[in-house]
Amino acid sequence: TNAMQNPGQGRVHLPSLKKLTLRYSISECGPFDPVAKALESNTSLEELSLKACQMQFELLFEALQTNTTLKVLDLDSCTMTFGEVQHLARALTFNKGLRTLLLPHCSLKDAGVMELASAMAKNDTLEKLDVSHNWCGARAVMSFCDSLKNNRILRSISFGLTAASNQERLELSRRLSQKECYGRIALPWVDADLTPLTIALIADSQSLRTLDLGDLNEFSCSLLCLLFDAVASNTMVRVLKMEAQHYDCHLGQALRNALISNRSIKDLELEVGMSSFDGSFICDVCKALLVNTTVVKLTLFATEIGLRASKLFAQMLRQNRTLTSITVYSKHFETKRVEMISRGLAENNVVTSFVSTSLPRNRATLRIREAIGRNVGLLNLAAKFVMRITLTKRSAQAFETLRVGPSFVLQLSEVTGMSEQEALAAVEAADRYIHSHYLYLTGVVKFSVKCHPSTQTQVDALNDYCWQAIAQFLRVSDVCDER
Repeated sequence: TNAMQNPGQGRVHLPSLKKLTLRYSISECGPFDPVAKALESNTSLEELSLKACQMQFELLFEALQTNTTLKVLDLDSCTMTFGEVQHLARALTFNKGLRTLLLPHCSLKDAGVMELASAMAKNDTLEKLDVSHNWCGARAVMSFCDSLKNNRILRSISFGLTAASNQERLELSRRLSQKECYGRIALPWVDADLTPLTIALIADSQSLRTLDLGDLNEFSCSLLCLLFDAVASNTMVRVLKMEAQHYDCHLGQALRNALISNRSIKDLELEVGMSSFDGSFICDVCKALLVNTTVVKLTLFATEIGLRASKLFAQMLRQNRTLTSITVYSKHFETKRVEMISRGLAENNVVTSFVSTSLPRNRATLRIREAIGRNVGLLNLAAKFVMRITLTKRSAQAFETLRVGPSFVLQLSEVTGMSEQEALAAVEAADRYIHSHYLYLTGVVKFSVKCHPSTQTQVDALNDYCWQAIAQFLRVSDVCDER
């Protein structure tokens, strides 16, 4: 549900509900007691989102103390008093179920955040905490550095510093490094952070999983280049985000080299300004993705995509067999450049999601839609073969086509709901099935093979191991269909 105007009109029953979202739904004087009471004994609700709701949070936090089912609590834009934050901190010291707590735009101040930090020294289940867009200073962040010493479960904390002097930032950087918190606490970084952050990236055990650098033009170029060198060999960062309003060729080359060498980044997000005569970060990213085999999701924000960038983007689409999801936000997308990209996408069989704004309605846009529809169909057919739902030559060919892609196991996992380990095992089993049943799948043999009697070993005497050894040198597409 998206709204509950008055949850006090009768009893609230949540016997099998998994996710509940309420937006602007509960007024300060509105009764929340029925929902809170239901949460105390509920055994099904896993996600609760109360966005911009004004209510008596004490009731919710009291229920949270004993609830063991709720995994995600989103209180975005819910303004809280210091007393209410104290109730939340107390609830977190007892709660044994919550994994993610989101508190952005809640008007939290240092004192309240420090109460949460104290609670984290005792909590042993929460994994992610977001207190960004609040009134947090360096003192509040440092309190988390101290509390994390006794907490190895909380892996990700997002902050948004409102104000800090240079001396405070230097002290904060020292504390983050000393307490090995660079891999767990995410901040709007400044120059003072780059050297210890680089050291943390080199020491994989301390590394962040999400590296959000913000505006690159705010940093020293030399320090950023050293950081990108560290990213190149890092094996822990999964998400890389950055923005740059002005292009710097040295930074562009450092970023390109980092993406070429890195083997862990899955999600890349880049926001750029106008292209310059010197080049564009989009060009550097596209050159890197010609050879990168790990990035599966690409998001670009650009005022416009230049001609050279469009050509490289199209070339990247023709060659890259890892990217599966592309999102492009651009104010100006000229028809000729969309045409280039659409032709590149037409030769790509892996991308299953292409989202863009301001696309003109023409043949190029239709070509993009047709390519995505074809790729989605190919993936579904390959998944049916792996799951043994459809065991035909066509589905086996779809599997063979996508099997060579580095992101196929991840795609299969998302489509089927299997874990990546289960998907990998299923892919290996599908390989063995093709090798064992090659002649049947390709239509060479309909029922069985029988040879005339002979003193020598003939085809009908070969066992499964022999057939697998032979078929590993063949592809299903090697056998042409009858015309």
